[in-house]
Amino acid sequence: MIEKFSYVFIIGAGANKPYGFPLGDELYTKIQNNYLSYINSFKNSDKSGTSEAYHRMFLAKAQEFTEALSRTSSVSIDKYLNINNEFKIQGIHAITAEVYNSEISSKLPIKNNQVEGDWYNYLYRKLIDGLNTKEDLLRIHENRIAFITFNYDRSLEQYLFENTYGLLKHAGISRKELIQLFQKIPFIHVYGQIGYLPWQREIPDEEYFMINKEQTIVAYGDSNFQPFNVSIHVNSQLNIMYDERKDNPDIHKAHRLISEADRVLFLGFGYDDQNLNILKLPELVKDKQVYGTAYEATNNEIGNIKIKLNFKDVKSKSEIYNFDCLMLLREHLI
Repeated sequence: MIEKFSYVFIIGAGANKPYGFPLGDELYTKIQNNYLSYINSFKNSDKSGTSEAYHRMFLAKAQEFTEALSRTSSVSIDKYLNINNEFKIQGIHAITAEVYNSEISSKLPIKNNQVEGDWYNYLYRKLIDGLNTKEDLLRIHENRIAFITFNYDRSLEQYLFENTYGLLKHAGISRKELIQLFQKIPFIHVYGQIGYLPWQREIPDEEYFMINKEQTIVAYGDSNFQPFNVSIHVNSQLNIMYDERKDNPDIHKAHRLISEADRVLFLGFGYDDQNLNILKLPELVKDKQVYGTAYEATNNEIGNIKIKLNFKDVKSKSEIYNFDCLMLLREHLI
């Protein structure tokens, strides 16, 4: 178990890259290339009685959106949408569809994939180290950890939950019991997520796709669902626009988690000023031990990150490394 220090993991797109999820610029390109095909696939399989005129109208706006994306590059899709907010609806649908498609094809270790730089697996082994009986494993929520992610996918929490359930299923532990434990492990999606996983809302497996006024529950990476169909039901859960993000109550939870942690680990994080500011960084880490990845960064780029994090005011052991996420955990997760 992780008991010596309390940790907050601040997770960016680079952390999920080993599992088949796109980086920011890759997401932009994938949306530009794939969004129209998602709409057409949905149109061809739609049995809901949606009118042909509605499909044509939606497709026309989507074509305008993807053509507009093709006129520029080297920006994130979030930045593009904040500058060109007339495409907000199309953008949110497109992000959701693309991320869900990535979940469908993701390379999670639980599917027996060999993943280079597999930090999910390493983290999980640390979480269950010393928990050798089923009674011990029911203390998994007592690990001193919290997760703050800027990613819209649910791969990390899905992996940790399903791996634990697979370990306990034939030991007489029900999903309901395990759900109650995992609800105690903080997972904050700073800018939202593409729907709640069934276990996050205590929904039976057979009812894993639900739509109501307050929330959408959608199974992880289920190929039975068209990505665009998912997107039109969960778009309200993503906070794309900068001026809307600060009102997210989860931001305040993230501030508290950072304030209470002994160590803060940045994994696959880009150190964008907007993302640092929304977490009140570097203010909240000035008395913490801070370690972060800056994979394939130059010494000058790493130096600039340290300036952003005001390392002269944080504990002297803090460091930013040209490491991947796995190597950082091997060095600093005790």
